[in-house]
Amino acid sequence: MKLYEKLEYVKSAQYKEKCREWFSETEWELLCAVWEFQAFKKKFQESANGTYVEKYLYKLDCEKPYHLRIKELMEEQTDDLLSKQCVDGWFDLLVWRKLIIPEELVNRFWDLDVLDIILNIFVAECEECGRTGAYISVLQFRHRKELMETYYKALFLLRRIEFDMEPAEAIIEAIKDMNLSSIYIRSILQKGQIFAKGKVEKLLVEGG
Repeated sequence: MKLYEKLEYVKSAQYKEKCREWFSETEWELLCAVWEFQAFKKKFQESANGTYVEKYLYKLDCEKPYHLRIKELMEEQTDDLLSKQCVDGWFDLLVWRKLIIPEELVNRFWDLDVLDIILNIFVAECEECGRTGAYISVLQFRHRKELMETYYKALFLLRRIEFDMEPAEAIIEAIKDMNLSSIYIRSILQKGQIFAKGKVEKLLVEGG
């Protein structure tokens, strides 16, 4: 049974305990943490009093431990899935992020925003692989730290091109040595805080 099918079953209260054996300890803890957060939000909405600002600040303060727990467990789950270095592991990671992790956490934690960017790259690389047989470059990442470090290194090198920090040819060679797809690099160029995108893209094309 695929992960998304398991998650559909476990949404029903009557199936939750029956489905427990389908999930690893970390997966089940993550699900429970999300359910507890959802229950808190519902209870808060029903009982909150005070001005809008007071309620907002109180909500942020009360939500913090839930957010931190979900983030911690999602990091463990991400490391486990990335360690498999396979397409199925990445698809499961995509399912966890899109179906389970609350969207408000992306605004709270910058690394989840980066994860979203990389997951979109994964989907685009899979589509390109289906069309042309191209390499899925994100499969090289073995854990979260490597994923994050590669993202920021690529962004750093693109910014060096933008600001003419050194000959573009040398920087482009360093980017090539990272063994990343053109889809990956173009995505970082578009999503990162690079203002002279046209200039950088032109130099990348010229550098091959």
